[in-house]
Amino acid sequence: MRDGLTPPPRGTSRHDWWLATLVTGAPLTVLTRGSGVDEAATYQRLPDPLRDAVRRAVLLRRDAVWARAVIAVEGRPSGLLSVLPLEERTQHLGSGLARCRGAGDLRDLRDLLAALPVPADPGLGREAVEALHRVPPPRLVLPTEVFHHLRDALVDAPPATLDRLTDLVRTDLPETTGRPLSTALQLLSFRRTISEALR
Repeated sequence: MRDGLTPPPRGTSRHDWWLATLVTGAPLTVLTRGSGVDEAATYQRLPDPLRDAVRRAVLLRRDAVWARAVIAVEGRPSGLLSVLPLEERTQHLGSGLARCRGAGDLRDLRDLLAALPVPADPGLGREAVEALHRVPPPRLVLPTEVFHHLRDALVDAPPATLDRLTDLVRTDLPETTGRPLSTALQLLSFRRTISEALR
């Protein structure tokens, strides 16, 4: 270790790693001042290791201006939608979920589902479940934490949305997807039953 910088991960050059670490820790305005152009143009000029560092910095600082710039340049959510104000995030989520058409969009679908507000409005929740349906069940593989977040986002979902989720659970999903999705559905159904009983 030198000057407080940790050694680079395997497969990453020391130069790239240290520069990325510095970029992550520096104020983002340093980049735009140094480039002399706006956030989107600055991001466009950066090599991939530095783009990764900028994305980390945007998340750490919750910088909506930079989040918009990164999303605009990459044309995908990039895991940064949670940084945007709720109304703007909801617009991105609705259009992004509608564009997810199958297994080729799993990375975007993962990012979109992870950015759902808790609770999601009913229309957005329905669109999230429909986007899951558009992926062939055997290829629907997402991290477990995405399904945990989906469960929380769908806490106020109407019965029709939960019925569509039930339809999905009954398909030939991989076990790594079927189990957490089934558990999420059970909890949501139980909550709905309790709510109806208390009315």
